This record gives sequence, C-alpha cells and structure tokens, in this order.
Amino acid sequence: MAAANRMPCFLATMKWEGGDKLSLDRRDPGNWTGGKVGVGLLKGTKWGVAAAAYPTRDIAKLTADEALSIFVEHYWRPIGGDDLPAGLDHAVSDDAYNSGPGAALRRLKKVEAGGARLSVAARIQAYSRSRLSFLEGLRSWRAFGRGWARRVAGVEAESLKMALAAQPGSPLPALPAAMDRDGFLTPADIPPIRAAAITQSTIAQAVADADSAGAAARRRAAIIVVTSLAAAHWRSAFAPAWWVGLVLLAAGLLATQLWAWRVHAARRDALALLTNELGAEPTD
Repeated sequence: MAAANRMPCFLATMKWEGGDKLSLDRRDPGNWTGGKVGVGLLKGTKWGVAAAAYPTRDIAKLTADEALSIFVEHYWRPIGGDDLPAGLDHAVSDDAYNSGPGAALRRLKKVEAGGARLSVAARIQAYSRSRLSFLEGLRSWRAFGRGWARRVAGVEAESLKMALAAQPGSPLPALPAAMDRDGFLTPADIPPIRAAAITQSTIAQAVADADSAGAAARRRAAIIVVTSLAAAHWRSAFAPAWWVGLVLLAAGLLATQLWAWRVHAARRDALALLTNELGAEPTD
C-alpha cells in the first residue's frame, strides 16, 4: 500500500484520540509534562500528542498539520508503515501512537514470527489480541480499561475494512491516497465504505473466537465463585490469616475474569457490527 494509506490511518487514529479536543484528565500521567500524575505541568493531550512525550510544546495551540507531521515522523516511519500491507499498517501505527514504536514493533515481530503465511486479516487479528493482552496487564487498566478495549476492537474492525478495500476486485471503494495540496485533509474527504454483500470468514471466525473467550471467562468466574462458597463452608479448617488470604485471592481472580469477560464481549460486538455492515450474503 506504501504511503497511500498514511492519511486514512492518521485520520482514523485521530478519531480515537479525540481530534482537536484538549484533554486535561488529571488521572492520566500522559497529560503531565513529568510523565507522572502530579509531576510537572498539566498541559494535557490534543490530537493524541501528550505533554509527557512533548513537554516543551504548547499542547493547547497544537495544529492538525503539526500533529500529522509528528504522526509520520515519530510513529509511522519508525514502524515502517509504508512497507506494511493496508490494514495491518493501521493496527500497528495506532498501537505505536499509544504505546510507542518500540513496543508496537515487538508485538509485530512476534505476530510475524508466529504466522508468516497467515493472511493479512489473520495477522491483524493476532496483533489486536496481543495488544489487548498487554493493556490488560497495566496498572491503569481499572481506570481506562473500558475505553482501551473499545479502541482496540474498533481499530481491529477499521483495519479489516482497509485490508478488504485493498484487495484486488474488492467491492469496497479504495481509501484515498494522501493528497498533494495545501491545507489539511478532513474526514469529510474520505468517502464512506458502503455495505457490500460479501462473506468474510475470517471476521466471522474472530466473532466466534471472541464469544468463546468470553464464555471461557464466564466459566472461570463461576468456578471461582463455587470454589469460594465451598471454602466458606469449610472455613473452620483454616487459620484466620489463611482465610483472609484466600478471600482476597478469590476476589482478585474473580475481578480479573469479569474484566476479561467484558473485554472479549466488546471485541465480539465490534466485529459483529462489522460483519453486519459488510453483509451476510455469500458471493462466488
């Protein structure tokens, strides 16, 4: 796809970053010039450009053109966006914008090493699962997990659309290349992708996988509850210190599985919407 997909990827990522809306959430360490909550100045984030990464910039006055330049120079080029297939470039560059090019490249390397012969769609899905797994392990997941899960699922769906549109003979319109002109390309310049009567088995399989993962999380949560109730019945066999430890362990495990259930449900719902949009009628 080369450089033709830079602008669509940038615009899609900016949608998730809130565009020109200035975020001053005090809980977000990225909004502080010191990179930690309460450290430095609260300059915020705009166009996805955070004060922690660019402490000397006037974030409030940052323009769209400046944000595009930062995206290309500091995120797109370091992850080799021009050399990645359409769709996968968006999945990786959006992750790089959130977690840094180094982390995104490490995840991409693992995906490529584990599935060199996989289709682009399968690589996008594998990458999205790896990214979500990383986010679940962060300490700030409790505060931002719901939004992160929604973003990963949404970026996965967007990336699959781009991969479909880039296929030869695809009924979906190709996304536009970057335009050589003054000014800034806005989302209004990108034609909408209309529903097409095609079957995308890889997307359907991803929906099924997410549903199965959610069901597994529900089963594990149920096992934890039943085990905890059984332990409560026999609590006299445990010393008080052991009993408190078991209760805390069970509560932590249960919370983890409930979060996993919600995350996989969000991914399933986003991909199911994409499946419905593309249509369910098979074609030859």
